[in-house]
Amino acid sequence: MSLYTLVVIAVFAAVPAAIAAVLVAVIAKSEQPLSRGASLTVVSALGVIGGVASAAAFLTWEVGFTRYPNGSIEGPYGFWQLVGTALCAAGVCAFATARARHIWAGALAAAASTTLAYALTWAIIASTKDSTGLFLVGMIGVMIGGGFALSCVATLVALIRSARRPAVPR
Repeated sequence: MSLYTLVVIAVFAAVPAAIAAVLVAVIAKSEQPLSRGASLTVVSALGVIGGVASAAAFLTWEVGFTRYPNGSIEGPYGFWQLVGTALCAAGVCAFATARARHIWAGALAAAASTTLAYALTWAIIASTKDSTGLFLVGMIGVMIGGGFALSCVATLVALIRSARRPAVPR
């Protein structure tokens, strides 16, 4: 993998990361934090570590391509690898969201950091096997699809947490 490839991957991730950071900061300022819980930095670090680990654990090796009699081709990852990596990423995102001091800002920080770390890891893995450069299109797809799915997970956890939170007297 060349330095150019790494720079291109970083540029494709920098804009969504900057947007997410600004949104997390704005939401955190407008939100009353809980008396205990993890800071947004810790929540983001959990998301990054979990995103990298879930992608690396399942997607750094392939089971190969399978050609079926009807002409369809499946691969390079097995179905169980995709389910496993998705469940791991969702679990990490839910855990980080549940530990956050800021309910809504923490949810966004967990979803964004897990998504970006997962997408970057996937792009690095995919770029080693792709000579066309189309892995960047895949990275954008992973960021959009994974971001949506992990945002749904984080929102569900945040809704459960906010429903359990006692009302703050005014």
